[in-house]
Amino acid sequence: MIARRTQSLGTFTEVAERVYVALAVTDDAIDTLPVTPALLRSAVGLPKWRAKEHVAVRALLAILLRQALNVPRIDAEVRQHPSGQPYLVRRPDICISLSHSNGYVAAAVAPGRRVGVDVQVAVSPSRRLLDRCCGEESPAIDALDSHERARRFARVWAAQEACSKVESKGLSGRPWTISVPSLEDRGEWARIRWLQLRGVDSDVAVSAAFGTDHAPMDVPTSADMTDGGARLYGRTIL
Repeated sequence: MIARRTQSLGTFTEVAERVYVALAVTDDAIDTLPVTPALLRSAVGLPKWRAKEHVAVRALLAILLRQALNVPRIDAEVRQHPSGQPYLVRRPDICISLSHSNGYVAAAVAPGRRVGVDVQVAVSPSRRLLDRCCGEESPAIDALDSHERARRFARVWAAQEACSKVESKGLSGRPWTISVPSLEDRGEWARIRWLQLRGVDSDVAVSAAFGTDHAPMDVPTSADMTDGGARLYGRTIL
């Protein structure tokens, strides 16, 4: 049984035209967002930590769908394709993406457009992992102190994962081959645009990706959003 309490609802960020992203602390989402009995039942049998992520990210998705697109909770049921890509059972016209990492969950929605979101809590990588994901930038990142190295790698890996999710390939899409400069706030790869939603000094990287037919909104840069971005449950989250 997952202990929780119901409080107020949150907000979301529109990162491109009709591309919406929300981020939450896993425990806050469990405590704050409405959770249906059906959603709790869907987590039965999962390990406790996995059940919390499962419920939290789907509760976040449901409120994002309602607030951004006026989609009722009954239409927020999620299943997975054999590839692992999540989809809405009753609203296949709305593409979704989900992510979780060490106490955080993120969700993205986009009507009629493939979308990807990824959240990564900064953890210092091995040199082998740096070489694999960061390419020519790997030696420079490896020379940084462990905290900064972890932050830079989290940004790279989050953007790579988000792009791969747009293609519905996950790790099979070899996301580590996607070029993502660690200090850049946005970029393009294979007709996919990616954005960093938090600054380089953040210990939690959040990246969104979507097709290039969607132009980014005139929103603050990731560095600005660290201090004054979207708010969820009265807390700055992006």
